[in-house]
Amino acid sequence: MTSRRPPAERRRGWHHHVKEATEKEMVIAVVSNDKEGMVIQGMEHRATLLDDEKTILEQQLTAGTARLEELRRKNRELQIKLIVCDLMSGRCNNLDDLTVDIL
Repeated sequence: MTSRRPPAERRRGWHHHVKEATEKEMVIAVVSNDKEGMVIQGMEHRATLLDDEKTILEQQLTAGTARLEELRRKNRELQIKLIVCDLMSGRCNNLDDLTVDIL
């Protein structure tokens, strides 16, 4: 069985001497390697764009929810006014006929 490493590496045991890179060395390696660096920087840029888009969507959702609640309140007020008009005109004689959620 032959090793795929060159004879010099097998003799000296270079494969056992692994140096852990510092964070600064890793950043330099990523930035210096154009292909990988561009991919990682592109991913960071894309993540930033997605975060911005998410923030905008959350703001739109909040505004839409507030508008929906405002419309529900207005709808309820109009329903109550209709009931009052019916009561005053005599079209609705019994309050028991009204739904509980209106009262």
